[in-house]
Amino acid sequence: PKERNELQIASYLHDIGKIGIKDEILQKPGTLNGEEYRTIREHPLIGVKIVEGIEFFKDKIPMIRNHHEQFDGKGYPDGLAGEAIPLEARIIAVPDAFDAMASLRPHQKTRDLEAILLEMEQNKGRQFDPSILEIFLRERIYEYLVHSPSSVSFT
Repeated sequence: PKERNELQIASYLHDIGKIGIKDEILQKPGTLNGEEYRTIREHPLIGVKIVEGIEFFKDKIPMIRNHHEQFDGKGYPDGLAGEAIPLEARIIAVPDAFDAMASLRPHQKTRDLEAILLEMEQNKGRQFDPSILEIFLRERIYEYLVHSPSSVSFT
């Protein structure tokens, strides 16, 4: 229960660093240029700076910092791979990616559920920890995200 609570709190905070990114970048319609993309990639480190001085958040810092690491080591900010990525960050990465693909964003259209799940399956072992993705898919956890108030309905 303690670890689940810590994970839940960190999942709420994982993108807190985006408050340090200019709205012109976050809300930009169309493709980000290289500099804008590099700026967006700073949000995990900005998030760490926001919470690092608060004792309550100390154990959540690895989850905030590493939620964009990829299982194959091609993520950011540290290029961690496999189990070197904190388990909680590997867990957060899966619904975070699903939400990013399912939500209406200024720079992209929403995708249908089948296309999202196919892309996620194709990235098993690359972007995502295979065992975590397997649970996400088998248990249909994405259905909870589809019905949450922050998600957009599929067309």
